Amino acid sequence: MAGLPDISVNINTGGLGRVARTDDNIFGIVCSATATTGFTLGAPYQIFSLNDLIGKDVTPVNNAFFYKEIEAFYNLAKNGTELWVLGVSDATTLTDICDVTKTNAKKLLDAAKGAIRVLGINRKTPAGYTPTVTECIDADVVTAMTKLQELCEAYALEHNPLRGILPGIGFLKANVANLKNLDLLTNKRVMISLAADAPGSVSVCRLLGMKASVPVQRKISRVLNGNVKIDTCCFPDGTPVEDLKSAWDNIHTKGYVFFRTIPQNEGYYFSSDRMAVALTDDYSSLARGLVIDKAHRLAVSVYAKQIEDDYEVDSSGKLPPAMIAATKSEIENTVKGSMQGEISDFVAVIDPNQNVLSTDEFELSLSVMPRAYKSFIKINLGLYNPYKTT
Repeated sequence: MAGLPDISVNINTGGLGRVARTDDNIFGIVCSATATTGFTLGAPYQIFSLNDLIGKDVTPVNNAFFYKEIEAFYNLAKNGTELWVLGVSDATTLTDICDVTKTNAKKLLDAAKGAIRVLGINRKTPAGYTPTVTECIDADVVTAMTKLQELCEAYALEHNPLRGILPGIGFLKANVANLKNLDLLTNKRVMISLAADAPGSVSVCRLLGMKASVPVQRKISRVLNGNVKIDTCCFPDGTPVEDLKSAWDNIHTKGYVFFRTIPQNEGYYFSSDRMAVALTDDYSSLARGLVIDKAHRLAVSVYAKQIEDDYEVDSSGKLPPAMIAATKSEIENTVKGSMQGEISDFVAVIDPNQNVLSTDEFELSLSVMPRAYKSFIKINLGLYNPYKTT
């Protein structure tokens, strides 16, 4: 080595596990909890670590269910990941939590000022609660699905699109053959999770934590994400996931998310990221829905500032080619730049023959080409003889 003998010091980075700020991984949870001296039910809080919750006097002793949910989130999401939380009494139904006319989930979403991308809802049913089970799911879950879809649609209309997750309370192994078919529904913004880590305890926040740990286009069921970091996984009634392996395909086909094992891989993984809508729907995947939600937000960020702006038309009243080219370039560059690696392509199409003088409307069509997924891998395997002549 040339030069005088000396000491070289390389400063490493990344040891603190600091999280790069991104709007894609901001999540919220409304969950059954107990009030403490530092934690008020019905009040929204923004936290960035489990210690932030502990600082509000929320512990495994005084808030076992709520604490476990937040702990599960940060077990998969890095400290520093933004999470909005709101506790409600265990008497509050899922339906009431999701109702856009009531101050539960709506209060949390408003406090976050539209930043929440995925909202988790979970409930610890009170002692003595008897679910009204219809098709292997509590009726409260069924009505909450409709309310949560309405809630998400209302915020999407305000250009704050989001998706929601509900727990599959009421599930029983004995009734699995009669499980409600979500593939027949139209709740493309709602997911029903059967992924439990203990009897009666669907782990909604563990799902949120997995989603927070990966890019927007990535599925929670991607094996390369790693396993869910718990030793025992079950369905909501406590049935070990392995005991229902013969029913996995049926449960998946009906649109539910649950924990599963993967051949030659240790631990447990999410089965999919299905939403409560037909598999043929473009947004039957949470990841695909979040991709289009991000494009929605970006498009609004580009065009909101142009509302009521004036512009020149050519002598025939049509849009000038230069204006069309500039508008097309602006949105395409914005989306492609912001979503590099998250989509395959993005195209803007503008009709030059729009009658803008008569309508005061300017219309363009935006199309996102998503990334593809290796959901099914077919391997053709056999023996061969290099000297075989026929």
